[in-house]
Amino acid sequence: QVVTVPSLPASARHAFWNGLVGWFPDGVRIVDTNNSKGICEPEPEPPVSGDMAHAQRRLYCVHPHGIYTIGALAMPDHISNVRVCIAPFLYNFAPAFRVLADVLGIKLGSTGPSGLRSLMKSGDSPLAMVPGGFEEATVTTTGSERVYLKRRAGFVKYALRHGYDLVPCYTVGEADMFANPQGLWRFRLWLNQLSLPAVAPLGFPLLPLLPKRVPVKVAIGAPVKIPHIKEPSDADVKEHHRRYLDALRKTYQEAVKGTASEGRPLEVW
Repeated sequence: QVVTVPSLPASARHAFWNGLVGWFPDGVRIVDTNNSKGICEPEPEPPVSGDMAHAQRRLYCVHPHGIYTIGALAMPDHISNVRVCIAPFLYNFAPAFRVLADVLGIKLGSTGPSGLRSLMKSGDSPLAMVPGGFEEATVTTTGSERVYLKRRAGFVKYALRHGYDLVPCYTVGEADMFANPQGLWRFRLWLNQLSLPAVAPLGFPLLPLLPKRVPVKVAIGAPVKIPHIKEPSDADVKEHHRRYLDALRKTYQEAVKGTASEGRPLEVW
C-alpha cells in the first residue's frame, strides 16, 4: 500500500455506519450474551501456563460468514481499536477495499499465515476474523444456520501459540440476507481453496446485490480462556477446538432466542 488515505472524522464515520445499519429493521443490534441473565456458567478454565502477560489478548471469531459478513463489519463501531483480519486475497489484491477501510478508519490485517503470525507475535489486540472463510460463505443459505469449522483449527493453533483468548460471536440474520444456490459442493469448495468465492447471491428484489431487509443481531459470547503453549500438540489443538465449538453453540443458543432463527439447529460443516 503506497499511499495512506486519511480516515474520516469519528463523527462522519459513525454517521456512515448509522446509515449502513439503518438499512436493516432496528439496525444492527450487538449484544454481549456473557452479561445476560440465565446464561450457562462458563466451564472451568484450563491450567495456566506460559506468560501471564498474554491474558488480555483476544481474538473475536465471527460467524457465519454470509455474503458480506455484516457482523464483522459492525465490530469496529462497537469494539474500540479492533483490527479486522481478512483473507490474504482481499488484503493484498483489493486496493479499493483497502482504501474504503482507510477512509472509514477500519484497521485491517491478513489471515494469511505470515500476516496473522506477525500480528499475534507483536501482541496486537483485539483482533477479529471470520474463521469459516469463503467456505462458510459457500454453504450459507436462507433458513439454515451453518458454520464451516470441522476442518478449521488453524485459528485455535495460533491462539495457543500466542496466548489469545477466543471470543465466539454469532450474527443472527446474516444467513437470511441472501438466497444462495446450493450444490456442486466439490467444485465450489475447490474454488474456495484457490481463494475464490463460489456464491451466487440473490438479495433485495430488483437490486439482488443488496441484502434483504431482515433483523440483525450480533451476539458476543463469553471468552474461551486459552493457555499459552508455544508448541501445541495435535491433541492440544483438538481439545481447545472442541472447547471453542461448545462455547459457540452456547452463544448461538442465547443469540437466537426471540428471533426468526429460534428452533433452527446450528449445523457444523
